[in-house]
Amino acid sequence: MNISKNEITLYLFIAGSFALLLILLFGVNYALRGGANVKFVVSPKRVSYSIGDKKYTGDQTIYLSSGHYNIVFSQDLFISKTTSFDVANNKTQTVEVALDADTTTITYDKLSTEDLYDVEYAMETKSQEKLDKLVKDYPILANLPYYKSNYRIDINYANQDSKPNILITLVLAGDSSKRDTYAKEAEEWLLATDKDYNKLQIEYTVE
Repeated sequence: MNISKNEITLYLFIAGSFALLLILLFGVNYALRGGANVKFVVSPKRVSYSIGDKKYTGDQTIYLSSGHYNIVFSQDLFISKTTSFDVANNKTQTVEVALDADTTTITYDKLSTEDLYDVEYAMETKSQEKLDKLVKDYPILANLPYYKSNYRIDINYANQDSKPNILITLVLAGDSSKRDTYAKEAEEWLLATDKDYNKLQIEYTVE
């Protein structure tokens, strides 16, 4: 079957118009869908993550289309973490991700200087976060240790996975008759500092 030049021109025109229509519809849909800037703040700073077919490392500010996202963050020697969030049109947000060091697989004497820094920083940060939470739950801890000539009041972290105890050391210097007096003084200071101090268990020792 012979196709005339006019028919070829018509077919090309229809195909071009259809392609143009698809582009226009895609553009309208993209405009209606919208998006926003998302700021990623990661720790350690060499954490990598992928969005679509693009890979990123460290802190980034990225424009993302509106929608739901599940992003995996990873780095060697650390436990990977998946973070989910939604992006709404014109609503910027910050996504903060901190990975925990995988202490079960780390051989410290084989770490590079950079890896050692990242691991130690992550562990110190996690430890500080735990302490901050404890102080928030038990305000008395913010005032310890506390030393007087007759007694000392310290924090005893007997078990890192549970709340600490308050350790009162009575300085008797061989005079046991002062035990009750010094213990009362210590407890009065605790009560005056934080009336809820007794949410923590109290241990006594003498020297």
